[in-house]
Amino acid sequence: MLILGIGNGILSDDGIGIKLIEDLHAEFQHPSIHFKTACTGGLEIVEMMQNYTEVLIFDAIKTPGGQPGSICHFSVEDFKETLH
Repeated sequence: MLILGIGNGILSDDGIGIKLIEDLHAEFQHPSIHFKTACTGGLEIVEMMQNYTEVLIFDAIKTPGGQPGSICHFSVEDFKETLH
């Protein structure tokens, strides 16, 4: 399993994915769980995930009416109409 944090550590709230991964990795160690961070997007992230059957992604997003700290759960079906 891959636990992936996405974001930019110098842009405050956009760095939450990276900060979570750092904290989780310091707290939990297991041979079947890999922790990685990414400050990029698109195909580079796909390449990072290609050898895993399970990936948990932490990232910050802006949503209409969203509240800071809210948790959103997405599946592959949620992205059928996206262009990116």
